[in-house]
Amino acid sequence: MNRAWPAVAAAVLCGAAWGQAPVYSAAGIVNASDFSAGPFAPNSVLSLFGANLSFGTAAVTTASIEAATLPTQLADVGVYVDNQAAPLLFVSAGQINFLVPSNETPHAASLQVVRQGITGPAVSITLLAAAPALFTSLTDTPSLKTPVTNCSRRMLRPNPAI
Repeated sequence: MNRAWPAVAAAVLCGAAWGQAPVYSAAGIVNASDFSAGPFAPNSVLSLFGANLSFGTAAVTTASIEAATLPTQLADVGVYVDNQAAPLLFVSAGQINFLVPSNETPHAASLQVVRQGITGPAVSITLLAAAPALFTSLTDTPSLKTPVTNCSRRMLRPNPAI
């Protein structure tokens, strides 16, 4: 009796799960501030919800910011808007938070997630010149607990004189 076949079957099945493409749809892409559906605008912080988005969890850190630029890869995951890498804030198996690239213009943009070289479906998101949405509290969005700073990297605080 050959006992090697269960190990081979397990390796093949795990490899198949490992090779599955990221799964998401346009309906799972929302504004990260209030989880509202689009339209969106350049520099909007968006959350993309799906499955198989990442094999690990990673968030932007001060060490991952180079030359005052957010990373476009976290945990071997990238988001592309019109084939342009988007700055990432957070990735996990079920959620990615990212910025719409600042040089995008109003139109129906194509968005794709690439995880370790495996590309998810191309979905369309509508971009406008402006689409205001505000974060009411950083505690409402745990994966976005990054302090807000000005150009000199000083943390912005409420003005006590107001």
